[in-house]
Amino acid sequence: TNNKYSMFPLKQLGLRAGSQTSSVHVEVFWDFLCPFAKKSFVRFHDDLLPKYGNQVAFSFHLLVQPWHHQSVFLHETAAVVRNLKPEASLEFYKTLFDHQEDFSDGSVEELTRGQIYEKLAALVEETVGLDKATVLEYLKPQTPGAVNKVTSLRWVKNEIKYHRSRSVHVTPTVFLNGLEATQVSSGWTLEQWDEFLAPFLSQ
Repeated sequence: TNNKYSMFPLKQLGLRAGSQTSSVHVEVFWDFLCPFAKKSFVRFHDDLLPKYGNQVAFSFHLLVQPWHHQSVFLHETAAVVRNLKPEASLEFYKTLFDHQEDFSDGSVEELTRGQIYEKLAALVEETVGLDKATVLEYLKPQTPGAVNKVTSLRWVKNEIKYHRSRSVHVTPTVFLNGLEATQVSSGWTLEQWDEFLAPFLSQ
């Protein structure tokens, strides 16, 4: 609706996973075209969620880095899945990271914005089951005068506002219980994560 509250997200930002009652909260910010974010995602998806899913609350946030030129298109597509089929979001995140090279500068250099959207919408239909035409309807740029049209870019803008309000500008960036954990590296092993989380889980 067009009112003074329309600038706010309709629901909490980020993809939540794990225990939602735990007092231990890990947040992480990723860009789908960042190779370091991909390493981090694999660690969370393959190791941390299976091991700590019943003990830790996780929140996964999107962060568009402008030096990854196609990044906003991937994040827009992830936002469509997040809003239309949230239960498939985490696995679609995995799909985007698995196809990271397919959307690198060299791979899409000759493609238009519309062709990249077509490629992403086809990926959504193939992996998540959402109709390609429906996805493209959200991805299409807003026409002048369509102030209230809900688009994927509008959802991504909220994510961008959020990470800027937290002063996050690189990926991956990790927060533990609301404070940035600058010591965490994308290359951390599961054993390093075990050592890091142990004092908080023993309280």
